[in-house]
Amino acid sequence: MGAPETQQALDASAIEDALKLCKREISNKNDAITELLLDCVVELSPKMPIYALLIGLINVEEPHWCGDLIDTAASMLASSLSSPQPADHDRARLLLRLLCCLSAANVLQSSGCMALLEAMVASSNAAMTSDAPHRHLWQPWSDWMVYCVVAALPWAGSELSAACPSEMARLSEAIDAYLEKRPVSFSQELKPFRAEIKEGDIAMRNDSGGASYLSGLWAAVKECATVGWHVESIPQLLNEEQTGSQYSSRLAMGQTHAVPHVPVPESPSGLPSADPAEPHPLQVAAAVQQAYPPHGGIRLLEPQHTDGGRPAIDRFVAEDYIIDTLAAFDADRTQCVKRLVSSLMLPYNYTNLLSEVLFGQMLALPRPRLPSMAYCTVIVDLCRVMCPCIEVNRAWSLASPVVTCPEVETDRARQPYR
Repeated sequence: MGAPETQQALDASAIEDALKLCKREISNKNDAITELLLDCVVELSPKMPIYALLIGLINVEEPHWCGDLIDTAASMLASSLSSPQPADHDRARLLLRLLCCLSAANVLQSSGCMALLEAMVASSNAAMTSDAPHRHLWQPWSDWMVYCVVAALPWAGSELSAACPSEMARLSEAIDAYLEKRPVSFSQELKPFRAEIKEGDIAMRNDSGGASYLSGLWAAVKECATVGWHVESIPQLLNEEQTGSQYSSRLAMGQTHAVPHVPVPESPSGLPSADPAEPHPLQVAAAVQQAYPPHGGIRLLEPQHTDGGRPAIDRFVAEDYIIDTLAAFDADRTQCVKRLVSSLMLPYNYTNLLSEVLFGQMLALPRPRLPSMAYCTVIVDLCRVMCPCIEVNRAWSLASPVVTCPEVETDRARQPYR
């Protein structure tokens, strides 16, 4: 769906064609359509607002089916929140974003979405003040919970703020309170380099997407809120220039559903068992770090090469698009490269940013999400099809001291590439 070949706004004819197809499958009692749409939402995250719009249009004529889809999504979200697997955590983050997008499309009650977001932040705040053993080692989990909430706001912040202003203000205060009380604001152990190679070296001043990532993202979201929640990289569901005014009036005719109850975990999943003796703090720290690894990566290029003077939130959104695409299509290199080139829905030249994110992910500590060979093969294929002005050489010059380290290469060579 959409117009990936031009990276432009929504294609109205494609939406109408998809709507007709979905309505036909629903009338034929094809239950697979629900699973298909939810898979598209998770695997094609740059187009999530488009799929939320499609679900909203279906809701006008098929509210019962849409209610079943919401129940399924909420059940999947609850299961993913309580899972110790990082892949399920990606699914939980994207499903939470879907629920927020559906509130913007008049499918879900905004108050219910805000209540869920507040509950997740409240659980993280409670974890930082509880008297549970080793709770100070839970920060990767609590950071991830708050990150899921903060990362969902740019997609529906305008609609949620308009519908629930007091709840949004309360949520902002809770996030600020969490950032103040968490014990670590910068992960020193995840610094990729020990010394600067020049004054103001940006690679030296980051922690591989560790604790500082959440602070930077929240600052970018607050800045975004001050300019009316406009994000160039996100298709606006109700923006007349992108979707046409007819969608706003059609979505308003649909039934608004209550948000199903989603149990919010009070502690991280996958902790070592307390029997027969209480686990060692190092075991707890390792288990939490493995289940909830840092999301961002290493920044290697100066902002003028990657950000183009755009607001900070655009950088975080584009980075999410790239990382999500790598995770969804890591088993199909050809499809992964095609989507990185043409399906990210970014209305600007992002070749330098793509280069930095790929190298930053490959070198991220404590370990990359994918085998190093996966990143290398994608980089090689991208160099063949993208503009030759890509800043690979600059990123590689910073990355090479780590990549050529024999100990690192020996360890990573043992990891198979799917």
